Amino acid sequence: MTTPLVLSHRYRLDERLASGGMGEVWKATDELLGRSVAVKVLKEQFVSDESFRERFRAEARFAASLQHSGIAQVYDYGEQDNVAYLVMELVPGETLSRILSVEGRLDVDTALDVIGQAARALHVAHSAGIIHRDIKPANLMVTAEGVVKITDFGIARAGGASTMTQTGQVMGTAQYVSPEQATGRSITPATDLYSLGVVAYECLAGMPPFTADTPIALALMHVREDAPPLPSDIPPAVRGLVSAMMAKDPEDRPASAHEVAERAHQLRQSGGLGADDANAATQAVRADAVRTHAQAAVGYRAISDDMEGAGERRRVNRFVLVLACAAVLLGTAVFAAGTLWKSSGHTRLVDGNRVEPAGRPAPTRQFSREPEGNVPSDRPAPSESVPSGPIPFPTPSFTTSAPTTNPTPTKKPPKPTPTKTVTESPSSPPDPTPSSSPEGALGSEGRA
Repeated sequence: MTTPLVLSHRYRLDERLASGGMGEVWKATDELLGRSVAVKVLKEQFVSDESFRERFRAEARFAASLQHSGIAQVYDYGEQDNVAYLVMELVPGETLSRILSVEGRLDVDTALDVIGQAARALHVAHSAGIIHRDIKPANLMVTAEGVVKITDFGIARAGGASTMTQTGQVMGTAQYVSPEQATGRSITPATDLYSLGVVAYECLAGMPPFTADTPIALALMHVREDAPPLPSDIPPAVRGLVSAMMAKDPEDRPASAHEVAERAHQLRQSGGLGADDANAATQAVRADAVRTHAQAAVGYRAISDDMEGAGERRRVNRFVLVLACAAVLLGTAVFAAGTLWKSSGHTRLVDGNRVEPAGRPAPTRQFSREPEGNVPSDRPAPSESVPSGPIPFPTPSFTTSAPTTNPTPTKKPPKPTPTKTVTESPSSPPDPTPSSSPEGALGSEGRA
């Protein structure tokens, strides 16, 4: 049967985008709303089964009720001339299957990003009671901005496990089918997690975990055999997540799609490392830092030793310089002390008497006796007054009156300090008894 070019007098089929075992996907134009859409047209053999058509309608309604950026929006469902079709959002981009055919495999971060986005969209569907049942790379669209959108909700479920027996019609599905689907057991959200785990395996390894000549043999491999190990360059924590998603028993898989999404996000944040791996990596980094610090410390000690040697030499030089300065200061002090010792007015005690230093005549404040008539002409005549100027010791007072029986000075002068060298006048000492003459009353004090 030839597919009409216009469905329900509204959707004009413009270009066929893809063809699979169950139908074809067309790029079409909604002539009523004037927008581009994607139309999935089911093949005649599927439409002829009334129970299939009823389930397909119900699933179309469920998918249309889902509102999420990671789910391709379902706009309409229709039947015309034994043709059932589903009108969906046209997602600009490439299918994941197309990307893998070109790239071969994805890096760990990109693969975790794809799986995390798909798991979040599945969580929304599972929360609404919808199980996709046909998660595979061909049903994951990736936009130019890297947004992942799930398409074809409800179609695989409507086909059921019985379609696995029809050669060539569900080959793509057989590569990602869960063990419970292959054996006809109850279907749960864990079914989608298994299929998403197979998609993750293919993204990381560049090929599906199992290959076989027939869909039945392929389905049995999912039931009986373990997937080969992922490449050794895949971090252990990422391998652990994929292995858990592909567990044969649904109870051994992650509890929900939300848990898968969170785990993928955490692994991306830690660079593909789990908690234990991250701790080990942290310890390794710390060990490297310790080794680097130790090496730096060795070099620092070597430099420090050289600096300490130079510093020691500088300290010795400074010590010698200080000693030299001290010697100079000491010599200067000794010289100054000697100079002060010999300077005028400096005395010392000898046998209880203060004497002048040796080698210098003792200064005297007494007026030396001069011969009479030897007074210079420009000098004033002696008088009874005491010469002006500072006198270091008191001067006795004299009177011109006649002496009494016991003459006593008005003020007893202190005993002059004897000196070793005293210069005496050649004349005889003055008479202690002052005479009545003016010359005798002045004595030696009246002379200059």
